[in-house]
Amino acid sequence: MKYLRKFNEELDPMTYRRAAHKLDKIEKESPKKGKAIDAKRRADDLRQHAQEIENKENYRKWKKEIETYKEFGEFDFILEEGGSPETFYIALIPEIDSTTESWTDGENNSICFSFSGGIIPMNDEQYSRLAQSYDAYNGFIWAFWIIIDYDIENDEIKFKGITMDTYEIDDLQVANRKTANNLKKLLVNIFNDEFYPSAHSDVDNAHDKIQKEIIQGLNLSIDYGFEMDDVKNDINKSTYADFYINR
Repeated sequence: MKYLRKFNEELDPMTYRRAAHKLDKIEKESPKKGKAIDAKRRADDLRQHAQEIENKENYRKWKKEIETYKEFGEFDFILEEGGSPETFYIALIPEIDSTTESWTDGENNSICFSFSGGIIPMNDEQYSRLAQSYDAYNGFIWAFWIIIDYDIENDEIKFKGITMDTYEIDDLQVANRKTANNLKKLLVNIFNDEFYPSAHSDVDNAHDKIQKEIIQGLNLSIDYGFEMDDVKNDINKSTYADFYINR
């Protein structure tokens, strides 16, 4: 806390929260000292300041996400039961670790390609309103999962189906057939090696990240003759109905 008094530059929000916690401890364990140094008010001020810094950083991330994903189209969702459709950009992020960490050579009867979907508000009004109800710490709100499932039988990978489920917005619904078809098209493009951000720091393109970590990393190509084009073709065979939330 001496450091906080001495310098004026902005620190990480957790630094202010830790300082507030120390003041809370003084207030609880030494009430007289807490009163003398005005510990409660100072702790509240520090927590409020930490939240303000965090809000500014989340807002900056949101603006960056708009620039990253706006070229990939607009998507309509209903966020609550009985609500009206709203339009968003989306971030569709390949979930690599959940697949690779559950894989054991020679002992697998299934595999999946999972994507976590974040909705990105399109304007300040929408962002401010939704940030009051949902976490927007990544610059978007985690909203849904898309999972492409396969069974493994007799050394062959067989397409099982595509499911879509909610993430942090329990009542989320895909608003219309246009959005369902656009989600399908976006996935096809990813597996067809059209550029889409991977959201991973080591490989920029989602196609290349999946190819590197799953197709090549798990030897699917060598052991099963399974390629990115196989996933693309299976998505193409699916219908728009596969891209509605399961209930």
